[in-house]
Amino acid sequence: MGANVDVDESTVAKEALVFMLVSINSNWKVPVGYFLTAGLGVDQKSSLIRTCLTLLQETGVNVISITFDGLSTNFSLMTNLGCQINTDLQLKPYFR
Repeated sequence: MGANVDVDESTVAKEALVFMLVSINSNWKVPVGYFLTAGLGVDQKSSLIRTCLTLLQETGVNVISITFDGLSTNFSLMTNLGCQINTDLQLKPYFR
């Protein structure tokens, strides 16, 4: 399984994490990275997002928004990135 991997014990991927770049002032979108995994933790996803943002910034891309689906793990991920989504607190839907 995989490129030049001769190990039969390799864990089979159950999920795909895709980073998609979508233009806000034009009609295009392009995948900029994907990871086939058997599962990633919040810290691992957070690290991948920060790495992706850094690499995009280094190429001159200005990322203004990140979109997630409504999975509960993504709420943990947003908190891990520094977003405050608790409605009892002052909303801070961004991170630095």
